[in-house]
Amino acid sequence: MKSSALRLGSAAALVCCLLPLLPAGRSPGAEPAAGPPVVFVVRVFEPSPGAPAGAVARAESGVLRLATHDGQAWRFADLVSSGPPPGAPGVPLDVADPDVSYDGMRIVFAGYLGSERAWRIFEVKADGTGLRQVTGSTRAADLSRYGEAATRFESYDDADPCYLPDGRICFVSTRYPGFSPGRRLQATNLYVVGSDGGGLRRIT
Repeated sequence: MKSSALRLGSAAALVCCLLPLLPAGRSPGAEPAAGPPVVFVVRVFEPSPGAPAGAVARAESGVLRLATHDGQAWRFADLVSSGPPPGAPGVPLDVADPDVSYDGMRIVFAGYLGSERAWRIFEVKADGTGLRQVTGSTRAADLSRYGEAATRFESYDDADPCYLPDGRICFVSTRYPGFSPGRRLQATNLYVVGSDGGGLRRIT
């Protein structure tokens, strides 16, 4: 089960991805038999005193990793890594929320782009090639009607993507201006988009 927020650390994400690999009756310390590959993220957090209340958590670095087991040992491969060099054009500084396509050929995930200072949706092939950005800072919205609150809606995040059976991607976003109850955080809505970035629309 995936988290619907970006506030879970790497340990929680790792546990959620690896628990299904432990067969019934096998102790956690025993080596599992060969099984299907597992995709997970490793995120390194550093204390960030003074961060604004309700800010979306971003790690200092993040890696999208593939784990395979041949019955003898684990093998790990980095599919998307924030470095080196850090901040390479088009490469997210942090990663979260991976989901695998129904055919097992592609992985969609949320990535934090320093150039946009926001979380966006990315896709990569299961072999680590073909990394591309699916969503971007393309919203055209007149925020003047929100008065003093307009500045709080200038940036927005796309996160927690998952594949639909027809190949489209569903994700949550704060790109539609609005506050959650209590007005402390921006409200999230569900969106769908084609894997090529086309046909973006809000569904809630």
